[in-house]
Amino acid sequence: MSILLLALLSSRLIVPTTVVHFSSGQNVTVSGPGSDAERLKYGETSAWVNTSTVISPRQDVAAVQFCGNHTMESGCVVYLARPTGRIQELKNSDVTPLLWTADGRYLIGVDRNTVRLWNLSGTFRSVMPPPQPGMPSSLFEVTRIWLDRGGLCVASVFRTTPDQPRSGDAPPLPLSTTAATTRYALPFLTELTTTVSAPLAAYRVPEAACWIPDRSS
Repeated sequence: MSILLLALLSSRLIVPTTVVHFSSGQNVTVSGPGSDAERLKYGETSAWVNTSTVISPRQDVAAVQFCGNHTMESGCVVYLARPTGRIQELKNSDVTPLLWTADGRYLIGVDRNTVRLWNLSGTFRSVMPPPQPGMPSSLFEVTRIWLDRGGLCVASVFRTTPDQPRSGDAPPLPLSTTAATTRYALPFLTELTTTVSAPLAAYRVPEAACWIPDRSS
């Protein structure tokens, strides 16, 4: 491909940028995904917007998130930026919100129903909160994540089908909703406990719902 053609193609792309200010004094510019200028309408400067920049507690790396704000672009992309200027795009990073562990070694994010955890090399593992025993249910949404005494707490909402027999042409029974809070051990996302609560509590989860199992017994 000729240099002229590359220049023409590049000129049609609008790329959002943001600057990360590290406490050590380095300022690093991070570029997000590009958008075709000819497809943009309604006066947007870019179809992608920097929605979050979260610097790790160790101040040696920042998670920079760009999300689509236009019908032609959707989802999110996360980059790791370092004071040296190194930029790394994380795989499977269509997640929000972003949360660093207290030691700054792991980044956690959530898509609609899956928790993902990356290490600083970009390798990730993922987990879906478990359904409730004895209930035919499907995970509907992860509503909140937070760190608690070295563990990860995940609040979720499940759609539950009533486990009752139907006869003849009777209409299907309506779906009900169940909320649950699961505690995971870090960094392997090992499930420790799951606490069921009222559905409305899934959006205002009490901290006590993420309890630590008693290993003394």
